Amino acid sequence: MLAFPWPVCNAMFIKFITTGGTIDKIYFDAISQFEVGESQVEHILGEGLVSFDYDIVSMFQKDSLDMTDDDRQELRDYIEDDAAGRYVISHGTDTLVETADVFVQNFRPGAIERMGFGEDHVRVVRPDIVYVSISGFGASGPYVHKRVYDPVIQALSGVMHIQGNNQTPRLMRTILPDKLTAVTAAQAITAALLGRESTGKGEHVKLSMIDATVAWMWPDALINYTLMGDDVTAPFPSGTTDTTAFATKDGYMIVLVVSDDEWQGFVRASGRPELGEDERFKTLPDRIEHFTELFDTMRETVRDGTTDEWVEKLDAEQVPCAQVNSVEALFTDPQVAHNELILETEHPNAGQIRTPRPAARFREHPVGEQRPAPMLGQHNVEILTELGIKEIERLRKQAVIT
Repeated sequence: MLAFPWPVCNAMFIKFITTGGTIDKIYFDAISQFEVGESQVEHILGEGLVSFDYDIVSMFQKDSLDMTDDDRQELRDYIEDDAAGRYVISHGTDTLVETADVFVQNFRPGAIERMGFGEDHVRVVRPDIVYVSISGFGASGPYVHKRVYDPVIQALSGVMHIQGNNQTPRLMRTILPDKLTAVTAAQAITAALLGRESTGKGEHVKLSMIDATVAWMWPDALINYTLMGDDVTAPFPSGTTDTTAFATKDGYMIVLVVSDDEWQGFVRASGRPELGEDERFKTLPDRIEHFTELFDTMRETVRDGTTDEWVEKLDAEQVPCAQVNSVEALFTDPQVAHNELILETEHPNAGQIRTPRPAARFREHPVGEQRPAPMLGQHNVEILTELGIKEIERLRKQAVIT
């Protein structure tokens, strides 16, 4: 890992280099990625694309959140005045770009051009590169000047309103727009790489967090707004889905009855045959119309029994259900254990750690050994040598690198 204390980055630089094995060209044939950004999107995007045996070489500056304006100005003056600093940045960056297939940046519009890494410059170095620009709101518009974090997008996109269920708006208790933007970017990048195989041209992929989040919400949370017109009736009343778990004698569970077969299965498992004759619940349209009464009835019924008892009975009737796992219980869940999802490894500095393996498995190209992220500056000599930079010791003494 190469650490530059330079302000034009605010950033993380990542290059993925294939280390061995034959990789299908349609997927990743020696695909390298050079990434510049400053949020969770880049970390998750990198995880999403590295599904094969890659070396990950990262270059981090000092954490931008720890830097004052004086720090940034001092470093900017240093770079402008010092020939070695300019050489490392310009020559080193261009060399990395030459070997990269994808360049990803997620600064506010205009920032990357001021840094000297705009699309026009990058394409001079690598004409067929896939250039990816990720932002909060897009390249133009009334919000283009705004700084953005995940909760800002949750607020503007309607996620918080939906989570509040027509009451006090609530944040999702996980970083959502950042992660789904990263997944959307990974999909777009693979499509752009495949397109380049046909056209020989590198695409410029533009993606905003607000666009990715609204598109992700549409199939369910915003489906009522598909049909337009004064005479249109929303197919699903607002708040049709109950968002709380059902309490049992010893815990919590979730039960879903969508089809008529599933409802009848719930009736049989509950031992309450009269529910099967209730006109309010006989068909799906009936249950949607009376969803409040439906959930109240199910909640009252499930309260009489333990979680394990209900899961056993409902499973026997093919009714979708599950116990609500605590985070601790997740790690010992029998299906999670069977899938070998959670890996326990020894980190050279942190000791024993627990991490998930990449979710997607490839039959022909199994994921290689999962190595820990390198320490700051761990690969300085390796990367600088690859870039043809010889004055490594001088750069270290002058704090250009760690």
